[in-house]
Amino acid sequence: MTKTHDAFIELVDAYRQLPETFNEGFDWLSPQAKLQGYRHLAHLLSYGFELYMESDPLRPVFVPIHSPTMRILGDNTDSIYYFTQVRGTERYRIAGNIRDACYLSFCVYAGEPDGSWSDHIACHVNHTEIDFENDGSFEIFIGPDEPDMPNHFKIGPRAVCLITREYYFDRSRERHAELHIENTADLPPPAPLTDAVLAEQFRTVTNFVTQTTAMAPLSPTNDINVVGEPFGFDPDGMGWGSPDNVYAIAHFDLADDEVLVLRGRSPKCCYWGVQTWNAYMQSYDSRYYKVCVNSAQVELDGDGGWTIYLAKEDPGLGNWVGTAGHPDGIVFVRWLLAERFPEPVSSEVVKVNALMK
Repeated sequence: MTKTHDAFIELVDAYRQLPETFNEGFDWLSPQAKLQGYRHLAHLLSYGFELYMESDPLRPVFVPIHSPTMRILGDNTDSIYYFTQVRGTERYRIAGNIRDACYLSFCVYAGEPDGSWSDHIACHVNHTEIDFENDGSFEIFIGPDEPDMPNHFKIGPRAVCLITREYYFDRSRERHAELHIENTADLPPPAPLTDAVLAEQFRTVTNFVTQTTAMAPLSPTNDINVVGEPFGFDPDGMGWGSPDNVYAIAHFDLADDEVLVLRGRSPKCCYWGVQTWNAYMQSYDSRYYKVCVNSAQVELDGDGGWTIYLAKEDPGLGNWVGTAGHPDGIVFVRWLLAERFPEPVSSEVVKVNALMK
């Protein structure tokens, strides 16, 4: 009996139990939401293999963690994300070109190298801290002993992964950033796979999948159809959030003839947007549905505030965010590099007919 066989059976056994994470004790989930739960589990397993079994922190490669068909962990439809494993003992060179991105960052998370959730941020760099060439190209270095000079950033000894973030106002038309990463050490080719290594990789995948399901579905923390207070991400907290963002969230549950009217006022930001997710923090399919509106697209009210209409169908009032045909889900507001902390967002459910009067 090999170590790999045992680890593989452990993964299968753990995966078999995961539907209970949204079938037991989640009566508020609709039947459609529970269907999405099974799909979410499939996405997690796929990403688990890609991010952990097929990723080498000594020979890093940026792997996308958002696609038109698979999304996890609170994605933004206006963003592009990449992931790679790293280690705090290594020195890495990241190079590329920012192109049309309104925001670019590299966030290194620290924790245990076993697929468990990270427990703090080891290093965070956004585009305002990078010296670019006139054409938008750049080169930065991250490692344990980087000098105190531009484009060099230190990471702690417990660094385990790096996530890149690019934001766009029109992702379908703007030029996406070009990004590459390499270990600066001169390494030989990887050795043939061993039983011990593959067993460890399977257990890493198991940890990632099981711990991530503990975070989803996202339970309501406020009344349904009520947006909670804005909040930031704690750099010393668990998970893969960004310290440059402020968030606000609501669970919605709307009849076909109802609209959730959101009203707010945003400070000056690099970017802000409102979008819809399912209960597992996966954005709805933006290829076929309008499920996000951002600060470059919104039409402001006369006083500088904004009103956004969340509904299954477009009520024809502008600033519409759709639900992709779903009656329930999550609406998520994010402000990026805001000059001041955002004010709370108000919300009320209104009949479509009432809005037309």
